[in-house]
Amino acid sequence: MQNSHKQFAKELYIFIKKQALASIFGALLLFVIIITKWINFDHLFLTRYDVIFLIAILIQFILITTGMETWQEVKVIFIFHFLAVVMELFKTNPSIASWQYPDKPGIFMLSTVPLFTGFLYSSVGSYIARAWKIFKLHFTNFPPLKHLAIFSFLAYLNFFTHHYFIDIRWLLFIIAFFMLHQTKVHFTMIKTPRTMPLLLGLLLITSFLYLAENIGTIMKVWLYPNQTGSWHLVRFGKFGSWFLLIIISFTLVSFVYKDIFNNNQKNNLKKSTT
Repeated sequence: MQNSHKQFAKELYIFIKKQALASIFGALLLFVIIITKWINFDHLFLTRYDVIFLIAILIQFILITTGMETWQEVKVIFIFHFLAVVMELFKTNPSIASWQYPDKPGIFMLSTVPLFTGFLYSSVGSYIARAWKIFKLHFTNFPPLKHLAIFSFLAYLNFFTHHYFIDIRWLLFIIAFFMLHQTKVHFTMIKTPRTMPLLLGLLLITSFLYLAENIGTIMKVWLYPNQTGSWHLVRFGKFGSWFLLIIISFTLVSFVYKDIFNNNQKNNLKKSTT
């Protein structure tokens, strides 16, 4: 019994350590957001948003030069960055005004959007890509990539269209459940193989992102309409939005590892026919 407790404690330590390595980009970015809250930028050439953007570039450069991220992964992260900035331009447009950036506009801006915001989203892709490698993840009952691609397209489109037409996010949640409820993610920390439902893993990631978003609004990097007077907890509906964005990011990263998926699909097919 004592040995099993030691084994569990050792695996937990390794798990936390690997999670920290996987989330290094997002964690450092959140740290920068918190630190810059206490710096007075009134008499500086650069604004708070400029500094966050430049440090995000520096972090990304270090990850690439140290080999912690490959150029193939960076391409996927860049795509997610682009998709995020497009959505930000739409959401922060005065006619929509889903949220705003209250600090002084910076040099590195595109209309109403500070360019560092794309890194907020692409840090999710960075985490998923790095966790995939670090934990050497593999899956069973994984849905076809084309199904994930179609779902992700509809989810991304709904972020725009729900302002003018019916919001289909509840339908998307139902589809996500039936598409992924049988999918298992497998990893081994030391010797004992571990298994987790993929949906549970995605919900756990969503929980951490929802917490990070509340921290971001406390630090007043961005604010929702109900937070401009005094701070309030980010409405729980944003939890669902992040869940859909994580699936989109997961889909983009999965195309980097499509060879692994193809092998998994073949292995699953062999098992089902034996």
